[in-house]
Amino acid sequence: MRTPEGTDSGTQLFAHSGTMKKTCCAGGVQTLALLLALCAAARAQCDLEGTWINELNSNMTLSKAEGNGLFSGVYNTRVSLMNTTIITSPLVGYQQSLKEPTIGFTVNWKFSGSITSWVGQCFHTPQGDPFLVTTWLLRSQVGKVEDTWTSTRVGQDVFFRIM
Repeated sequence: MRTPEGTDSGTQLFAHSGTMKKTCCAGGVQTLALLLALCAAARAQCDLEGTWINELNSNMTLSKAEGNGLFSGVYNTRVSLMNTTIITSPLVGYQQSLKEPTIGFTVNWKFSGSITSWVGQCFHTPQGDPFLVTTWLLRSQVGKVEDTWTSTRVGQDVFFRIM
């Protein structure tokens, strides 16, 4: 936190979360502390339980994480290179027990010989809504070791909770 130079004695500007907040100096530091406490309280711990959707309209429904961070759920993809019927597939993952935790989960695709793992972190919008920023690796089955170079894809997804 910085106080810009040249502010008058009745007003100070404080930088917080990339925005400028104007506070009266009647309480100065106490006012700032109250604002920070309110902002921190507004940003609840990232609860993964619920239904999430990404930019490609794929969705996943996640259970509440257990005490050790383990969670499970199902994933319904809207994209596939397979010429087969897409079906909902199980997922399992872990999250750290932090306010904006790192996470990891894996989906065992029931309609193909592939597995995808995502790693990322939960963040909050300025309004307090959680979202997940992730990077994924998809491993497809190949017939011989010489084709391994064609079997792994990498990408990124951003998920927003819808329920």
